[in-house]
Amino acid sequence: MEIQEYLDQVKGQIRNKKARELTANELQAHIEDQAAAYENSGCSPEEAALMAVKEMGDPVQVGMELDRLHRPQFPTGMVCFIMLISLISIMVQYNRTHAVFVLAGIGCMLGICLLDYTIVGKYGRVIAGAFLAVLTIAWKCSHLTINGASRWIQIGPAAMDGSVLVLLYLPLFGGILYAYRGQRYRCIFKILIWMLLPVLWVLRMPALSMALIMLLAETCMFGTALKDGWYHVSAGKTFLVTIICPSIAGLVCILRVFCLADYQKARLLAWITRSGPESYLCHSLHMVFSQAKLFGLSQSAMQSLKTIPEVKRDYVLIYMAARFGIVPVILFLMMIGLLFCWMYREIRKQKNCLGMMVGTGSITVITLQFILNITMLLGWVPMMNFSIPFLSYTGSGTLVTYIMTGLVLSIYRNKSIVRDPKPIRIVRRRQHISAD
Repeated sequence: MEIQEYLDQVKGQIRNKKARELTANELQAHIEDQAAAYENSGCSPEEAALMAVKEMGDPVQVGMELDRLHRPQFPTGMVCFIMLISLISIMVQYNRTHAVFVLAGIGCMLGICLLDYTIVGKYGRVIAGAFLAVLTIAWKCSHLTINGASRWIQIGPAAMDGSVLVLLYLPLFGGILYAYRGQRYRCIFKILIWMLLPVLWVLRMPALSMALIMLLAETCMFGTALKDGWYHVSAGKTFLVTIICPSIAGLVCILRVFCLADYQKARLLAWITRSGPESYLCHSLHMVFSQAKLFGLSQSAMQSLKTIPEVKRDYVLIYMAARFGIVPVILFLMMIGLLFCWMYREIRKQKNCLGMMVGTGSITVITLQFILNITMLLGWVPMMNFSIPFLSYTGSGTLVTYIMTGLVLSIYRNKSIVRDPKPIRIVRRRQHISAD
């Protein structure tokens, strides 16, 4: 049997198109290596090819086994765990609008899980540019001012937070990093431009907290790409680039401080001095938390909550402590932390560089919000609009969280059928250049 005929029979048993091509290429390489070994032992090329094919076994049986190994794996356990967290969120908020957004988010998550995320690697720059353009047009044409903030966009009957929607740029930025993989120093400048575009867009609204999250997440993603040797640069210059990225981020933030609104300046000053009218909110949160019980409802804490605005949005953990007790809050935080660790572990195990980077961007942004919200409530950072993923009462943030999670699930689902074509050669070149 000829090699191509054998491969066609094997491919006929594999149902997934991507897995079919992946396994056929791997199988062909293995057959050719074995045929070359037979040729070196004295066989003719024709005899060597026939012997190598025969040694592989029955093509139907081989194809069925490869079909079993290389097929999409639906993350049932992770989805069930997310459903449990979502149910807890609905019970805590006890709000019809929040429940609608959670259910819509779950629908988006499951839909994205079934999609092919590799399109981000093929058309990442085009999609990212179009995304920023559409977002800009929508904000210019239909932006709203709510509670003094002009970052809201009217989308149908709903008002969506534009500074939160722009976080969806981060998975696209992962595709941009992947598109420049294997290039030299010129690509570094282009990557820095792609980094700053969404940050400047968010600062234009203005939304300083989201700009900080964007900068931190993009810097982490770019640093990961440099660490893994994605670009043909020397070790010394790579180190300099890793310093430049945070420096640019810090410079933008410093420039932005001089353009802060009055209430933002007051919050920053109150956090530094621990005094003034703006520090009242921080003191109120600490008072509520001190009044909360270990388990169950605290009437005094619930009474104190009436003086805190938007308590179920940015300070929902404080509300949980007052309504259900401190121990349930700790258990819920452990559940979310476990979910993030689970997702990070699966992403870092990816054999595909694109999946690893897109997943890293998706998880990093929701993890940063989680960490910054907790540190804000503890008084370690100034009071800003940091929400708790899956839990806070925020329609835009809820949808973005579930979309990001859907991307992670899609990457996990396709881990056995999407692999990087040449991940080792880039690292070897980088090491060779470094040695020079």
